[in-house]
Amino acid sequence: MKDSDQLLEQLKERYPLQIGENTPILRTICDEVKQITPAIHDLGEALLALMRAHQGVGLAAPQVDQKFRMAVVTQRDISREKRELEDELIIINPIVI
Repeated sequence: MKDSDQLLEQLKERYPLQIGENTPILRTICDEVKQITPAIHDLGEALLALMRAHQGVGLAAPQVDQKFRMAVVTQRDISREKRELEDELIIINPIVI
């Protein structure tokens, strides 16, 4: 097994994907991130890696059983035939208006 595959398996073990409408953490008001610590930075990187592994376009911290207001998303150029990846964002304490 390659190092990258082994790391991904460790991430999947540490951050199990939470799915289903009756999953309590998905209906919980999560904690505000008050400071960008090394642990929060690592969580952001883990969310990006897991999102890529699941070929997703976004992933929120509660979806991996982490009670923080944090998510990652991709931006793709949909005007191009291949929908090329333009950017990946780590979003902390988002406010939807």
